[in-house]
Amino acid sequence: MTADELGVLYDWLTNVSRDVLDESDEILHVRYQVIYTAGKQMPVNDHPNRWIIIQQVFSLLQTHAVELRANYPKMLDIDTTLKGFPIIHVLDSVQFQRITSRIINNALEGRLSSLSVGILPSQIQAAARRFMTQTEVSDVDHVLIHSYCAGTTLFNGMLLLRGLLMNDGGILSYVLKERRWRVDYGLDPSRTLLAVPYRAKVSYINLVMEGH
Repeated sequence: MTADELGVLYDWLTNVSRDVLDESDEILHVRYQVIYTAGKQMPVNDHPNRWIIIQQVFSLLQTHAVELRANYPKMLDIDTTLKGFPIIHVLDSVQFQRITSRIINNALEGRLSSLSVGILPSQIQAAARRFMTQTEVSDVDHVLIHSYCAGTTLFNGMLLLRGLLMNDGGILSYVLKERRWRVDYGLDPSRTLLAVPYRAKVSYINLVMEGH
């Protein structure tokens, strides 16, 4: 009898209650998640070209960004004060397209050692350029590329460059143009009782976005 009543109570709680997590972004952060592997170990698709190509693209990105900043100092912000790869922020879409165009040119010239798109016929190269930079791919370009490259490491490499360099929606487009420095929040009783962005941090971001 008691078990039946507890079962009814449990069903009622399941239907009418909800789980609420306070500070869910912190509690559910990936660093607190335990990930268990399952099955046999498998290599990453298209290894090792997958990370070699990315490294080569980043090397070309750094070179072209520095060159373009010399001509357009208000359109690109590059911080080389830290060791390692510089912090690059592109403030203008035209400059980003110039960077991606130069990287694609380098690829077609054979400067990506793990991606030999330079050996493709000129017609396929033109289709590959559009495929790697434009969001929408025409049926003609799709047929051309698949007829020549489908199922090869060359096609995998072009897919990788498309994911990185696409002008609208690519990874580098987001990282270099849309991604903003982290804004820290805190209390400032002279302004409001709410938590607000620190003034100096926001002022710096605004200055960078305005090209000062």
